Amino acid sequence: MTLRKQLSEAIAAEQYEKAATLRDQLMHVEKGRSEPGRAHGETA
Repeated sequence: MTLRKQLSEAIAAEQYEKAATLRDQLMHVEKGRSEPGRAHGETA
């Protein structure tokens, strides 16, 4: 199950602590994709 789907389900079930954790994971993944070079395992 994708992080977005898990996040939606956690919010729907009013599991806000879980939703916050999933949100943070999702932001981290998306930030990594948007930075040049990061997707290929390069470090800053």
